[in-house]
Amino acid sequence: MEFLAWHYSEGIAFYIDSWLHTIKWIRHYFSLPLLLRTIFAPWKRMVVVDKQPGFDLNRFFQVFTFNLVSRLVGAAARLVLIFAGVVLIFLSCLAGLAGFILWVVVPLSSVPVYLRYQKDPRVIMEKLARRVRSSVDPLRTLMESEAGIFLLDHLGIDYESLRKVIGDVKDFGSFAPESFGKAIEWIVSNSSLNVDLLRKNGLIKEDMITASKMWDRSKRLESFWGTEDFGRPSIGLEILFGYTPTLNQYSSDLASPLPFSKRLIGREELVLRMFRELSVGKSIVL
Repeated sequence: MEFLAWHYSEGIAFYIDSWLHTIKWIRHYFSLPLLLRTIFAPWKRMVVVDKQPGFDLNRFFQVFTFNLVSRLVGAAARLVLIFAGVVLIFLSCLAGLAGFILWVVVPLSSVPVYLRYQKDPRVIMEKLARRVRSSVDPLRTLMESEAGIFLLDHLGIDYESLRKVIGDVKDFGSFAPESFGKAIEWIVSNSSLNVDLLRKNGLIKEDMITASKMWDRSKRLESFWGTEDFGRPSIGLEILFGYTPTLNQYSSDLASPLPFSKRLIGREELVLRMFRELSVGKSIVL
């Protein structure tokens, strides 16, 4: 009964969100808004500027012709991509409508989705909150969960050290967070947090909240789509700015998430030491 209740309530809402998400992803992948705004922009920014002194009619027409052709080629390529994107969006609408009918008629079709739904941080925290409220040692129960182990691992401390830092926590009877990040924020605001002892472990309270929100994000990505932040435009960006393999090899896209950033939480002193060692000269010992 729980599965059927989910299937015809949150399940349908999830299907519609996923359907819309697919359409938005296609729009983003083909960079449709960007292509429409720059439809007559030069092909891969290939333009010629006449910097020679004086006016020469032959030179003027050469520059004008080249730039005109560049803009026409760019417009043609953009129109092809816009057409392909619109066709795929139309097909996605038809496929989504057929899938919606199947979803309503055949409930078992949503079983794989329901299993992923169980990994949603809201669902996990709802079950965990009930265990914490009924536990003799609520904090230990929370920290021995998957989320708590993740937090301790990324903070680089053990449970006993964290318990000393947190100190006394108010009654867990009102403990009902929607996410692990909210749970840690609740504990920080409802405990006698020892900030000095936390600093001795190379941490601040914001590190605890950040690490807990990282767990929420990782679980959200495992369960559903996670976020609608698709990053930078895809195909349209290359058409506008050109194919730059050499630049890509020797540079980094600062808009992309850094895979190592989560390992730096609580390691400020170590990072500063590495920075000092790498800055002194030739003899580097880490």
